[in-house]
Amino acid sequence: MNQVDISQFEERPDVLADTDWMLVVKSQDQLERRQRMIESRSKGRIGRLKPRATAAGLLVHGKLGDGAFRATRSHTFREPRHIRRIADDRYLFTEINRLLEIDSSGNVARSFEHPYFAFLHTVDCTPDGKRALVVSSGFDAVFEIDLETGCETFCWFAWDHGFNPDDDGCWLAADRRKYETYLAEGKTAVFIDPADYGEQGLVTARRSAHPNVAVYDPHDDYRSFVISIGHHGELCRVELESGKTTSIGNFLSQMPHGLSPTSDGWVVANTTRGEWLHLDRKLHPTACYSLANVGGKVPGTESVEWVQQIVRIGDSQALFLDANRGLVAVDFEHQCYTVYQADPNWCVQDALLCEAAEYSQLREAA
Repeated sequence: MNQVDISQFEERPDVLADTDWMLVVKSQDQLERRQRMIESRSKGRIGRLKPRATAAGLLVHGKLGDGAFRATRSHTFREPRHIRRIADDRYLFTEINRLLEIDSSGNVARSFEHPYFAFLHTVDCTPDGKRALVVSSGFDAVFEIDLETGCETFCWFAWDHGFNPDDDGCWLAADRRKYETYLAEGKTAVFIDPADYGEQGLVTARRSAHPNVAVYDPHDDYRSFVISIGHHGELCRVELESGKTTSIGNFLSQMPHGLSPTSDGWVVANTTRGEWLHLDRKLHPTACYSLANVGGKVPGTESVEWVQQIVRIGDSQALFLDANRGLVAVDFEHQCYTVYQADPNWCVQDALLCEAAEYSQLREAA
């Protein structure tokens, strides 16, 4: 596997300068979250053991330049995590327990809800724009939704596909008959009725899998999707017709993010190692781009990496969303990078480069 150390690149002030972006800010308590992350990493178990209040997040418009992200305007949402462009000025956007269709001004055109929507993470869409794949991390589940009717067309619970019992030996079930079967077998079991839980579902540490990314596989003609299992650093393939689930590998560290197909394979953020991995079509690693030796981290995070997401721009540039360094713009062709700082309290979860039409709309709105 080709290893590239980005710390060996030249640090410059202008990589991706003057580009316009939309940032998805999950919450505005990054300083507190960073401290919890450091403590949980030292204990070897990531995630909360107790419920918490849902945070106020943002969709922020702004520009990179002069070492900072300069916000021009923002819109408040409840713990948003992911944005997916589906057409000109139309986006799918995940809130804590709702899938939204919005425009670039944050106006909500449609809202999609489901009893088992909780702690939503990513959303993907079929090329025809008719179906969406939604990750409900709060209930260890993935749902496919018909965007015309709002109805569920497919569901996948990790508990039914090898991710049972949880770390405490408890068998989880969303189906009452399965729950009763577990009890009859003498197992400790819990029937997970969404009415008994809030919009965040199970607390993070109590989930058996914590899926956080699911993406349709274009290399398989969209007949399956690939899912990232956060707790185990595992990638799995799920067949949409049968639900058959196959493990692809456990080469990732805990809590990978940012899985995305490319023309010849895949890319994924190996979050807790500070890496960006390139994979072939069979999801075998072919290259690793590492931020781990790049300086400028927030004091106290020297031994902790958390690269939340990497957004590709063309074939030779990318923006790394690094919780401990900032927004790191990298030019691989010219081997240089620039670090931009956003508001230190923002927990930046995702980003989207604005296109020309969006620039015009944003300027007119401003």
